[in-house]
Amino acid sequence: MAALTAADLVETLSGPGPFTVFAPTNDAFAGLPPGVVDYLLANIPALTEVLTYHVVLGELMAADLSDGDFLVTLQGDDLLVSISSVMINDATVVIADVDASNGVIHVIDKVLVPQGILDIVDTAINAGSFTTLVAALQATGLDAALRTPGPFTVFAPTDEAFAALEAANPGIIADLLANPDELANILKYHVVSGKLMSGDVLEQKCLLTLQGNFLNVETDSGVMIDGAEIIALDIECSNGVIHVIDTVMVPDKPPIHSFERRGWARVYKYGWYYLRGRAKLELYPLNSINHPGGNPHDEPVCAWVVRLTICARGWYRTRWGNWRYVRGKLDMFYIAKCWKQCGNRVYLRAMGHAWTWNGMKLYGEPVDMTFKVYHYGDFWVRAWGWGIRFYG
Repeated sequence: MAALTAADLVETLSGPGPFTVFAPTNDAFAGLPPGVVDYLLANIPALTEVLTYHVVLGELMAADLSDGDFLVTLQGDDLLVSISSVMINDATVVIADVDASNGVIHVIDKVLVPQGILDIVDTAINAGSFTTLVAALQATGLDAALRTPGPFTVFAPTDEAFAALEAANPGIIADLLANPDELANILKYHVVSGKLMSGDVLEQKCLLTLQGNFLNVETDSGVMIDGAEIIALDIECSNGVIHVIDTVMVPDKPPIHSFERRGWARVYKYGWYYLRGRAKLELYPLNSINHPGGNPHDEPVCAWVVRLTICARGWYRTRWGNWRYVRGKLDMFYIAKCWKQCGNRVYLRAMGHAWTWNGMKLYGEPVDMTFKVYHYGDFWVRAWGWGIRFYG
């Protein structure tokens, strides 16, 4: 009742209705992750969403419910009915058919929380199927990071996935919990910066993790991430999204931090012979992209800033069609997107160029630069004789 009063819903639920209310017990509220009740009482819009998620228009007795039914709540999302033990979503009805003057109440043993209300950590705690993952996050201190605004995409192994890892490698869970650095390295391999819904994941060939390496995305048979199958998609949280996987992913390669390679390069634009010279290619991890004239924002891309430095003497063609004579050192900046990784070998595809005159400037650093986003074909770099191989 205190929650209904705080959310100003007492008058609504005292109306003619009729309503069907799935009412959590006091123990159900006590079972929420620590701090969630205080957060909801201090955040009335979130509290209102949670409470209206327990209310359905119309009077539905237990006999009116069928297995697999979806009930539309006042909050707008659906509840799933399971008759095997009379479940509503993952809450069990402990007392059914409590008559009221304007409807019916079914008492449940768990608070139903709609997606997007809790952060990633509390969502995992509330789900009840990620106890080992939560314990690992807490042991490394990464739970605090995953409570920040983010956003983050987490590929979350279930308790069964950790149990399978332990069965194949007896004692490994205890060893990892005793080695926080190694455990953190594995956990970061399951986290990608930005909020990537399932459609975004399917568009990627690889994903750059917080650990510093790439996850390969395969769609030949289901959706696989580095050999792990995604078994549940798009669990939205207040600071990102969770995709549930059936395997703990262990990185088998060192993280990629930077790369430098020297060789000969040719730069083209729309097939024109553009510039040729001895070049040095450097890569820098890209966390966000700035739109020209706009505000910085996170782009869900597995990308790098590429600086191609050419020491050359000769003529090159500008975008306006005139020719310019170059003698000395010239820097060109690009966005390169990873589209495949095999072991330590990473394949890159140029996406766009730096928003500078002709995409080039003398010397310079790839700091606070603005890039075109998803602009294929404007410039692209072909490097002859280079094996694009990365080492940590």
